[in-house]
Amino acid sequence: EADLERARALYGEHAVIDAYIRESAVPCNVEDLCKYDEIVLSGVDLRQLDNYTAFIQAVDTVVSVFGKSLVTMGDLNMQSKDDEGLRMLGQILPVQFGNDARDPKLYTIVIDASRSMEQAGRLITAKKAAIQLLELLDEEDHVMIVSFWGEISIVQHPAKLDNKAEVADKINQIKPRQGTVIGAALRTAGEFMEQLPYEEKQIMLISDGMSYALESDTPTEIATDLAARGIYTSTINPFTPEGADSLEAIAKNGGGVYYHLVREDKLDDLMFTDIAGDVTESVIEKQSAVNALLKNDSVLDGVHTIPDVYGYAFAKVKASATTVLTVDYQKNEKTTVQAPLYAYWKYGNGRVATLTTALSGTWSRAWTDASSEQLLKNVLLTNTPTARIDYPYTLSVQNSGMTASLELIPAVLNPYATADMEITLPDGTVIAERLSFDSSKYFYPFETSQIGKYQIRITYAYGQKSYTASTTFYIPFAAEYEAFTFFSPSNLYAAVRNRGNVHEGTVPTLVNDEAEVATYTVSFTVPLLIAATSLFIIDLIVRKLQWKDIRSLFSRRAKKGGKPA
Repeated sequence: EADLERARALYGEHAVIDAYIRESAVPCNVEDLCKYDEIVLSGVDLRQLDNYTAFIQAVDTVVSVFGKSLVTMGDLNMQSKDDEGLRMLGQILPVQFGNDARDPKLYTIVIDASRSMEQAGRLITAKKAAIQLLELLDEEDHVMIVSFWGEISIVQHPAKLDNKAEVADKINQIKPRQGTVIGAALRTAGEFMEQLPYEEKQIMLISDGMSYALESDTPTEIATDLAARGIYTSTINPFTPEGADSLEAIAKNGGGVYYHLVREDKLDDLMFTDIAGDVTESVIEKQSAVNALLKNDSVLDGVHTIPDVYGYAFAKVKASATTVLTVDYQKNEKTTVQAPLYAYWKYGNGRVATLTTALSGTWSRAWTDASSEQLLKNVLLTNTPTARIDYPYTLSVQNSGMTASLELIPAVLNPYATADMEITLPDGTVIAERLSFDSSKYFYPFETSQIGKYQIRITYAYGQKSYTASTTFYIPFAAEYEAFTFFSPSNLYAAVRNRGNVHEGTVPTLVNDEAEVATYTVSFTVPLLIAATSLFIIDLIVRKLQWKDIRSLFSRRAKKGGKPA
């Protein structure tokens, strides 16, 4: 109820909201969901819904095909890795939740099997610690077991931990031998791990820290180098004061955690925080500051400050998503990672956004000022699609000159459905016809000989349900002009032959060949002066002659020719 009340206030009074609170019967098909612009999942366990797998499939379709939006808020209880429906939802979201976020990880347990580990039952304790560590890991994790003395042996090559008893049996078979090469064992494990495509790689070294003949083989430097390459080393000291400093330095420089067992009976109290934090924590309930990674994103319009959150569902961002807000999650004493608080991405024709904190309640109890309210409002409104589609089919018109083809593809085929259309031609003529069906789509071809606007109205119906859609398209010019599109340059090649080049699709660079360029200068000054002088003399003569003189002149010419003037 609190989430609904806040959502109504954020969307505004003009929004039409259908709410399902503690109801298992929700719309679970495309026909029922397509009328909504935005679907919000807020703190819901989808597995409690009727037909929730069908619901997720329908959400996928209305978002990816029909351009709807999906917004999730808070904890969606997505920690079940074996649930097909939640895996489907995990593919839609821009973040990876809980165990769904667990891409394959490789944990390598390096066990010291030197003679010094025989003292005080240290090797027995080391084996028990290694097996206890296996219990913390998930079956989807991959594990490698390495033992060392004066030599190095790979007891278990990297493999999925789907049979813990078998791996535990291999650990119990490790026997003590002469020699100690801690650094070499770390180097061998690290070089092997570096070649493998795992998202996270960790080493747990279980040793008394005492090198053979008290000679160091630089394990601290090797751990430092491995950490620089993304392979982190933690250490377990089975109650050995002599090697404490060495093991603590290895963990410190290796980016891991140092664990010191005081007595064997304290083994059960050993908490592997660097690994347990990855496996068991899906919800973080503590005060956390918010980081704004993309300050120019539209979701932050009008937002000046963002208060701390007091809880969020732990997730990892997907590489192709846009992550706007994060919180710092301290995985262990040495490692802090950024967990997404708000991220979104384009999903097909639609958009999906995730806010990992809650819309209301204790997690967002500090989000009460105007700036916080604006942020939450932006989360909802910036994801709302601009175009409305409230019918469960796609509609397209393909024009090919003098004819066009109308196609209707329903999201779900119904054998009793019909599709009727009305086309208003540019001259006002209305054509009403029923579309044909070819087992996958409805279609209708028609002529487009008129220039102008074509208006189409489609009614798709079955049973008592009816869905209407409208679309328009334009014919801007007569079809014969399309002939220019198919012009062949063969005539140009024939005309040019070997005397030049024909360029298709590119603009040639034109450069003058100075060797073939000649300059000609023509002066018209003298001819123009002669012409002007002649015209001037003729003008003077004409002006001085009288009419009788002109008649006399032509009379004389006539007498010479033998005819009167």
